[in-house]
This record gives sequence, structure tokens and C-alpha cells, in this order.
Amino acid sequence: MRTYILRLEQPWTDQSSTLIGSLPAPYAGLKAVKLASGDVNFVMYCQAYENGTAYNADLEEEPLSTARIYTDIYVRHWDTWLTDKKNNVFAGVLTGGDEGYSFDGNMTNLMAGLSNVTRAESPVMPFGGASDYDISPDGSKVAFLTKNIDLTLANYTSSQIWLVPFGGGSPQVLNGLGAATTPAGAEGASAGPVFSPDSSKIAYLQMDEISYESDRNKIYVANADAANPDIQVLVEDWDVSPSAVKWNSNSTGLFLDAPHRGNDRMFELIPLDAATDFEPQNITNRGTVAAFFVLPDDNLLVSDAKIWSARDVYIISPTGEVVADLFHANQVDPGYEGLDESIQSEFYFPGNFTDVQSFIVYPQDFDESKKYPLAFIIHGGPQVQHSNGWSTRWNFKVWADQGYVVVAPNPTGSNGFGEAFQDAITNNWGGYPYDDLVKCWNYVKENFAYIDTDNGIAAGASYGGYMTNWIQGHDLGREFKALVTHDGSTDTLAQYTSEELWFMEHDVS
Repeated sequence: MRTYILRLEQPWTDQSSTLIGSLPAPYAGLKAVKLASGDVNFVMYCQAYENGTAYNADLEEEPLSTARIYTDIYVRHWDTWLTDKKNNVFAGVLTGGDEGYSFDGNMTNLMAGLSNVTRAESPVMPFGGASDYDISPDGSKVAFLTKNIDLTLANYTSSQIWLVPFGGGSPQVLNGLGAATTPAGAEGASAGPVFSPDSSKIAYLQMDEISYESDRNKIYVANADAANPDIQVLVEDWDVSPSAVKWNSNSTGLFLDAPHRGNDRMFELIPLDAATDFEPQNITNRGTVAAFFVLPDDNLLVSDAKIWSARDVYIISPTGEVVADLFHANQVDPGYEGLDESIQSEFYFPGNFTDVQSFIVYPQDFDESKKYPLAFIIHGGPQVQHSNGWSTRWNFKVWADQGYVVVAPNPTGSNGFGEAFQDAITNNWGGYPYDDLVKCWNYVKENFAYIDTDNGIAAGASYGGYMTNWIQGHDLGREFKALVTHDGSTDTLAQYTSEELWFMEHDVS
């Protein structure tokens, strides 16, 4: 497999691309900046051999044996076998300008200078991507993150961000574990390093706990100088865990999105001098943000999904006013005909600590005067939420159109409802969450006459499967006609033989 580098012209036509060069391996994740000289500096990632050269499976000789040899317990992550080929970040240059570009084929492995290069990987597989690295807008530096290469990979979530000159060299760690320049307590997983438009700073997210994959992300800003990072944490008291941050156009603040009360919302600009107790306000309402981009005028191009629409695209102002409504899947795709906000609603019921949120999704031609059997859907994670988004896995509307009314609660342990609510599930998988689900079922029975709780099913996957198994062994299980378990945990002790030891050591130790 090869990677081809094309130049695209405007207006777009079938003949509007020019082949500039090709690479002898499957590179991906292009990020590029145009320099004042007209050259284009770019970075991509590819699997690499231990000697730093790019790996192409098509060129590898077939081994004489199918045996795998490992020297530690981190042999795979989920369904991906970990091998001696690791993702590495590479840099290249397109020389020229508007009249044409050339490419000499040289790609510099920016991670080759790491002291423990055989254990370093960026992006971190199997879930990492181009958000694990960035190139500065002036083209002079690259930031990338790796898991902490000095710790046992299976036991710790800790990861660090490195800075390296674009031309290569010895990468320098920005937020070293326990370093004098790293804020106290910042020991967990890092995420999403992104340079400011003026190239002087880097924003990123990091968790505190060194072995908790669902700890709250805090927002950090550092100088793009590993020798003097001057790392600052923003709005530390804000009880929300962002999933992505991006700079405004003049490098004075950050926009972000985060899981929030059954949605994933965009939040307003956070100034770099914001007080610790600053409370960012959400500027999108219902939906789950898939991606967003800050435009030159600081308006935001947002792509999101909802229970009733697989993709919506729009432009909003920094304060949330809709500037341009660009696309709604449920308005243009005949397959989504009839889907709109009316197919669902939400309610809150009294839980263990606070009122707990739940979605309801209705079947086609719903009539409140009739009765419909209950589909009680329990989410996995456990530290995630049922979100107001579109799913191709367990789509609430597909369940509903089998004739059910779907109830999808967010019990104790769900994220997006504050750190204390989420963390209360630790060492308590079958306690508070189960109690909340019992309270939800009782609330539905007592308050929704159109839901037939005497003819209902419960279903869950992953942790939701664990909880469905748990329900089967407790009183609530007697209230359902059927229980559906998908990929549910059946023996938490046996999970200590799995790859994510940090997960079990934190959650059920």
C-alpha cells in the first residue's frame, strides 16, 4: 500500500488534482502549514519498524511461524494485537509555491530521538488519531503525545506531550511526570495538544489520576518551549470534563466541547486569564458534537448528531447564535423521513444523590392513549452517558420501531453530570447504579400510563451487559419478560487477565 500526495485546484473538477509524489507506506492523518516562502511543511503518521523506517505490510516477507512473542503482559488493546511496529509521527516538505510543488520523498521520523523509542507510540493505538499530534502554524515545531514510556503500559493511563523541531532532533517532554514545571497532581492521561495560532503556546487536556481512564479532563495551557513551559491550568473548579479544545483566532482563549447532561455541547470562549471559578456557558443546546472548527472570524463550524438526525452541520457565533444552518440529514435523506425532535423527550427522577436524567424514545405513530411495552436500555462504560446522538450500534429509534417505548437512563456512574456523580460508581458497580435503575423503573411504572412495564425487556452491552446480568440475580430481574446481554462482564476477577489492568485496578479493586 502506498500513500499519494496530490495538489487540488479550484474550482473542483475531476481533473483538478496533480500528483506531486508518493510514499512507500500507508501514511495517514495529514496536517500541513504553508510557510511565507511558499513551501508546505506537513506531518503524518505511519507504523514504523524499531529502526524508525516506515512499515508497509504489503512489502513484508511472510514469516515462517505464526507465533507471537511478548515480554510483558500488554499484548493487545481491545481487538488490536500490539506488535513491534508502532505508530510514529513523520515530517515532510513540499517545495515550491503557487506555480507548482515538488516532493523529494524524504520523511523524517520525529520520534526517532526518544530514549525508549521501542515503547513509544503516537498516535496511541487503537483509538488514537491525528488529534494526538499537531504542527505549529509557523511550521517550526511539532507536538505529539505518547503513553508514559517509563511506566508499565498495562497498569497506567499516564501519557505525556513531547515537543520536537520540525526538522527532527531529540524530543523534549513538556509535561513530565513529577517535573518541577508540571502542576501538582497532573499525572494521568493527556489528550489533544494543539498550538495557538501565533505558535507561542500549546493547549491540551490532562487527567489527574495515573490509572483512571475516566478521570476529569482539566484544561492546560503551556508555552511551546519545553525548557520553560510555564504550564497553567484554566477554570480548575469547573465540574465538567472537556473532550476537545481549540484556540480562537488571536490566541487569547479557547473553545471546547464536553459531555454535559445527556448531550455533548460546545462551550463559550474561555479567556486565558479566566478565574479558577469561571463557569463557561454552553452555546449549543441539544445534540452530540462530532467535530468543530474555529473559523477566521471566530464563528464556529459545528458538526453534530441527535437522536433524530445522523448529522447536522451549522455555523454559530461565539455566543451561540446560529449564523448559517447548512445541513440536516433528517431533512435530505429519505431514509430519515419522519424523524424530528418529537420522537423523543427526557425526564428526571429522584435517584440516590440527586435527580437522575433519562431519555424516552417513541415508536412510529405513537399514540399516548395506547400502551406500549418497555425497552429499558442500560449503557456501557460504565463512565459514559446515554447521549442525545445518532447510533449505528444500538439506535434507540430502531428499538422503538419494533413497538417499544425506549427508556434510556443515566444512573450513577454516568459522565456529564459532575465528577462526584460519576465517581460514585467506583468499587460499587452493582450498588448505587442498580438502585437508580430500580428507582427509574418504578418512576416509569407510576408516571407513564402509556408504558406497559408488565411487558418489558431490559438490555445492555459491556458494563450494560454486566448490569443486565446483575439485574437477573436481583429483584428487578423479575419485572422483565426478557433480559438481553451483549458483551457483558461475567467475572471481574478474570478481567485482571485482560489488557487494561488500570481499569480493573481502579474500578473494582
